[in-house]
Amino acid sequence: MTTRSTKKTEEWNQKRNQVLETAARLFAQQGSNTVSMRDIGAACNLHMSTLYHYFPSRAALYEEVCRWACEYASAVCLRPLLAAGTPQQRLHNFVQTIAHLFIENGPAAGILDRELVYNNTPLENLNFPSISKEPVIALEALLKEMSPPLLKSIQAKRLGEISGISSMASSVTSLPTSG
Repeated sequence: MTTRSTKKTEEWNQKRNQVLETAARLFAQQGSNTVSMRDIGAACNLHMSTLYHYFPSRAALYEEVCRWACEYASAVCLRPLLAAGTPQQRLHNFVQTIAHLFIENGPAAGILDRELVYNNTPLENLNFPSISKEPVIALEALLKEMSPPLLKSIQAKRLGEISGISSMASSVTSLPTSG
């Protein structure tokens, strides 16, 4: 049986998440400098005092939205890197996931896109809380795992091209010359 305080906490968390999702959508569409707390309150159908009950300031709300965007993007990008499959399949799925993340242009992608591309903000200067390094570490591990087979594949391809060039060259030299 759910207690009254547990139900209140769940309701509070649901409303807070609604505010976060709405703010994320507005920030992604319009930019962080143009969206006001009044805009967010109106979009959520909340009075300003209620909105400030969830977030003490616009800056605190934006920071929380950015944290959420980074966590979401990190989790989405990490999944294909840690999944089962060959290294080539995992890399292929990772690239597709990144493309899909930005093509779908959901709020998380919109915020990252707006900050990194439109505002031309260097990654190290972002006002984002910690950006998860897990996907980068997992990608590095995957590339290291792929290196020996990848190098062999590249070398084999080059050897094939070289032998193909050699056979082409020998056939060219054996062509009759007109004189």
